[in-house]
Amino acid sequence: MASSSQSWSFSFFFMASILAIISQQKVAGVFWPSPWQLAHATFYGDDTASATMGGACGYGNLFVNGYGTDTAALSSTLFNNGYACGTCYQIKCYQSKWCFTGVPFTTVTATNLCPPNWSQDSNAGGWCNPPRVHFDMAKPAFMKIAEWKAGIVPVMYRRITSYTTRETIIAWNVAPANWQVGLTYGTSLNFR
Repeated sequence: MASSSQSWSFSFFFMASILAIISQQKVAGVFWPSPWQLAHATFYGDDTASATMGGACGYGNLFVNGYGTDTAALSSTLFNNGYACGTCYQIKCYQSKWCFTGVPFTTVTATNLCPPNWSQDSNAGGWCNPPRVHFDMAKPAFMKIAEWKAGIVPVMYRRITSYTTRETIIAWNVAPANWQVGLTYGTSLNFR
């Protein structure tokens, strides 16, 4: 009887130890945000972000395809020959008089390449020259973290998971009866 009690105690202790170790490990397949790192950011285009349409990632019209104005062109160091297309980053202005106070960060999606400008020094206009890590943000995204007059600001950034629900929603009979191709319509209802 004593040996079965000791065996049970040992098994319980052993399993509890294994569970404690496993619970402290990161689960494989789960994305964890990268640590905050230093970079710089500029902006391109105007307040409408119309100049950011298209781009090296091939997303076309960023409004129609769901990206809006929270986008950025990445320096080739981050762009990684296009493998970074669609990745998301949290960006916060860092230690500049141009930073907006009370703004923890903004989130952008990589939709374009900020090409190197070999005719300019990396610290004087060649912001996207390797090995520099740089975000050339759509102007509306940049203006969430800093005053546009700054031109360029130091930032902290980290890669995060892109937000998606990965679900398909099918809705029947949602357009008005008089709707035709080429027309838009509005509603006060939304999913969720």
